[in-house]
Amino acid sequence: MIKFEPDETLVLEVRKHIFVFFMHTAVSLFFAALPLVGVFIVGFATDFDFSIKIVWLGIFAYSLWLLVVWVVYFIHWTDYYLDVWYITNEKIYDVLQKGFFHRQVSILRFDNIQDVTVEIKGLIPTLLDFGKIHVQTAGETSIDFTLHDAKHPNRVKNTISELLEASQGS
Repeated sequence: MIKFEPDETLVLEVRKHIFVFFMHTAVSLFFAALPLVGVFIVGFATDFDFSIKIVWLGIFAYSLWLLVVWVVYFIHWTDYYLDVWYITNEKIYDVLQKGFFHRQVSILRFDNIQDVTVEIKGLIPTLLDFGKIHVQTAGETSIDFTLHDAKHPNRVKNTISELLEASQGS
């Protein structure tokens, strides 16, 4: 968890939409079942005689395949669960997880924000209300914050805009 300054309060925690994770789950299940489907197709389409050595070799190879699928699935789950924006009354904290052992934390103060853009592309993102939030900074060393597949992007944009106005008014 990020340590906020004593005068900061957490306003909003923004994560990716659960649909994105469900799609990764569906793809992982597809790849986990793919070798079994291939074996059944080969077994029923041909008169191939599976000896006991071939069966044990197949079980071993399938176990390795499942291990690889599980590791890739767990990488996607880690990225989904640990990618988050914390929006406080003063700053935006962007926590970006890249694999298991690489985490990048960036902080953006509201006085540096120039523009907030929301992009929702496609039927499913429109119906389920998720999309890309892009925060652009001003200055020579402009840093852009982007969160893909964020839940309720327009609500997040409105919250950032309200906090931006409040910080400029004080």
